[in-house]
Amino acid sequence: MTAVLLVSSDPTCRDEWERGLADGGHDVTVASTAAGAASRLRAERIDVLVVDFEVAGGLAPLTELLPSLPDAPALILVAAAVEAPAESAHLGAAAFVPKPCSGAELALVVTHQAPTPMPMDEAPTSPIEIARRGREPT
Repeated sequence: MTAVLLVSSDPTCRDEWERGLADGGHDVTVASTAAGAASRLRAERIDVLVVDFEVAGGLAPLTELLPSLPDAPALILVAAAVEAPAESAHLGAAAFVPKPCSGAELALVVTHQAPTPMPMDEAPTSPIEIARRGREPT
């Protein structure tokens, strides 16, 4: 199950998106401000971060934190603002979703951006890698 942090100050959008994400099989945590979301990112494992461009407090608390996280989540920016697609690209967002959008639409984008675990039988192991290279372990 994908751990999603949904960040939106608009209760109508937030509730619709949360329902759609949960119905899509995602484990959703909600924050109404960017500062609140930053606190959660420091404390919890999050796979995908969905942020409303017009979030209270602006994006700065998140954009300053994300580069410092060892396993930063994929960022999905949701917005209607004209400058948002360019800002999304500037931030290195994994996806941009134009508003208005439904929770079901957002769930599809999140599913596409969710990390896919590698099956154990395909995961490389050190002895196999060493044997393939023809070297002895050091």
